[in-house]
Amino acid sequence: AENSRTVSGQAVCHVPRVVSVGSTRLSRSLWYEMKDYGVSVTAICPGAVDTTLYGLSNYWRRVAVGIGVSMRPEKLAKKALNAMFKRKKYYIPGAINRPFRFVIKHLPDWAVFFAMSKLKQFQK
Repeated sequence: AENSRTVSGQAVCHVPRVVSVGSTRLSRSLWYEMKDYGVSVTAICPGAVDTTLYGLSNYWRRVAVGIGVSMRPEKLAKKALNAMFKRKKYYIPGAINRPFRFVIKHLPDWAVFFAMSKLKQFQK
C-alpha cells in the first residue's frame, strides 16, 4: 500500500499540519496493523510535482524541474514504487524536500500565506 502527500501541499491546504501529520500517521498506523500479514505501507512525501496544479507557465515549470524544486510525475512514480518495494515506511524524494519539511512545519501561517502571495507572480 502507498500513501502519498505533498510537502508543498502544506502551503496550499488551509490546515497544513492536518495534511502532513494525518497522512503520515495514518500510514504508520496501517504499517503496524498490517506488518504481521506481510503488507507494508509506504508514505510518499514528494514536494512539488510538475503538473498544472500550481498554475506556473511552461517556462517556470521547466526552471523548477531543472533546479530540483519540482519533479516530473514519471520520475516520482519510479521513485515511489522503488521505495514501496524496498518496504520503506516513509520516503521523501528530492534533496531540497528533505530539509524543507522541517522548515515549513515551524513556519507561522502568516509566513506561509506571504510566500504564497509572492509566488503568484510566477503563475500564468
